[in-house]
Amino acid sequence: MLKRNGFHATQSKLSESILLLVALLNLAMGLTGCSGLVNGNSGTNTASSPTITAQPTNQTVTAGKTATFSVVATGTTPLSYQWRKGGTAISGATSASYTTPTTTSSDNGAQFTVMVSNTAGSATSNAATLTVSAGPVAPTITTQPGNQTVTAGQTASFTVVAGGTAPLSYQWRKGGTAISGANSASYTTPATTSSDNGAQFTVVVSNTAGSATSNAATLTVNSGTASPSVPTGLTAGAATSSEIDLSWNASTGSVAGYKIFRGGSQMGTSTTTSFADTGLAASTTYSYTVAAFDAAGNTSAQSASASATTLASSGGGGIPNTLGWYSIPNTALSSVQQTSWPAAGDPSMVVEAWGGGAYDSKRNRLIVWGGGHGDYKGNEVYVLDLSANPIVPLRLNEPGQYSPDGTCHDTQPGHGSDASSRHTYETLAYLPTQDVMFNIGGAQVDSGCLGNNVNWFNFSAKTWAQKIGNVSGWNNGIPVCDYDPNRDQVLCFNNNNGDLWNYNPVSNSMTLQSPSSGGFPTLDVSGVVDYAGKRFYVVGGGYMGYYDISGAAPFPVRVDLTSASGCTTFASGHYPGVQYDPVQKLLVEWHEPMARMAASGT
Repeated sequence: MLKRNGFHATQSKLSESILLLVALLNLAMGLTGCSGLVNGNSGTNTASSPTITAQPTNQTVTAGKTATFSVVATGTTPLSYQWRKGGTAISGATSASYTTPTTTSSDNGAQFTVMVSNTAGSATSNAATLTVSAGPVAPTITTQPGNQTVTAGQTASFTVVAGGTAPLSYQWRKGGTAISGANSASYTTPATTSSDNGAQFTVVVSNTAGSATSNAATLTVNSGTASPSVPTGLTAGAATSSEIDLSWNASTGSVAGYKIFRGGSQMGTSTTTSFADTGLAASTTYSYTVAAFDAAGNTSAQSASASATTLASSGGGGIPNTLGWYSIPNTALSSVQQTSWPAAGDPSMVVEAWGGGAYDSKRNRLIVWGGGHGDYKGNEVYVLDLSANPIVPLRLNEPGQYSPDGTCHDTQPGHGSDASSRHTYETLAYLPTQDVMFNIGGAQVDSGCLGNNVNWFNFSAKTWAQKIGNVSGWNNGIPVCDYDPNRDQVLCFNNNNGDLWNYNPVSNSMTLQSPSSGGFPTLDVSGVVDYAGKRFYVVGGGYMGYYDISGAAPFPVRVDLTSASGCTTFASGHYPGVQYDPVQKLLVEWHEPMARMAASGT
């Protein structure tokens, strides 16, 4: 029994072991089909955390653009991503790349990172920096092209100044049409013509951010030649208490005349390089400029200024109001004559040796010039200011000095165009428009030749100019001349031929008006213009007659009044003094004995 019991116990334990083994096998077989997690062999399998294999890189963009950052990572999938800006998670930025919104300057320097994660862990990238540069600025025009004025045949240049992001491009337009090749900040036209006058020019400046169009600049094209050059060397000097004399250097170019400006306002013109401004206040300073102009009206810029102060007032003239002859004291020319040139001769001969005079109507002055032949060789000019008190003589210039050689001289030798000293007879006349003293001929130093030349003395510049070297047909006469204010010209009677001549200062021409059929009976005549009756009278040496100058030149032959009633005494004087009295409308003549007659009578 004991063996039986033992057998049975052992058998029972063996059976339990077999059953346990079968159960374990069955369990293993069941697990083999469970998602392949366990195979027939025993073992284990773990997930790997993310590893970043390509870091996000720095990005540079222009403001207004977007930037994109990317990352490459490995590890057990699925991988998840979270981008951060400055350490703060960006909502929705959960993929391997991230594109920013439109950038602004405030984004400059921002740093971006990304965290990659899975079930096994996470990895954070290096920081990538965003650089945002300023965006392009559209052009703005800071200096508009200016209007231009040129003369036909010249070019014109237009210029613009613009700001904005470079590079800037330019396109000039004329009248709205693009000009081929005009693609810089300045544009120079071809040689202009009159058809370009009034054309308008604009320029379009552009860059990647936009464009700007300038204001229109207008081109003015003047016809004719370029304006004369600016006058130089302007000087101003006080002549009296009411006059300032101006002179300047001539402009170059085509000069028709000069505009005179006092205190910035134009107050006169001159066809010469001098001007006398009269009617001024005493002891007052005035400032002047001049500008040259041509026949087309093109005018230069104004010259540098010159100033002068008029002399103090003398309180009025020193001539009595009573009728009759009056000897003005202290008016001998010897008081102001030069003394440094003894070889000139006797200065008293300026008056005594057939000297003449003329009336300066602008300044109320008596002009005296004479000498010549073998009497006096100085050619200076004297005046008496009849408005001054006391009245005193003035010498306006220095005599041109030379050694006599016995030949005739139209001009003072060694002194350019200075008229030579001469017997002036009655050859002088004052031209107020030109402000000059006119002279023709006269017995010249040294030999006494009767010249055929026309000379001017300019009172503003105090200089001489020979205007005509030889008057054809003049024939060396001893003329008598007077100024005709109605025509602003000079009439001269040549008593050598008995001819009437006319001098036009504008055209600088001496023309024969009324030829004589023969010679004239006397040289002892004087001449005067009756500008109210419009007659030119010839009186003296027993003769009296007139020319009717009321109509157009040439004037008719003279009317002989010698035998007319009451004219015998008037005509008898030897080189008589004769003037026209505009108040009484009479001719006033003086000689021994004195007489007068009505200018309109016979």
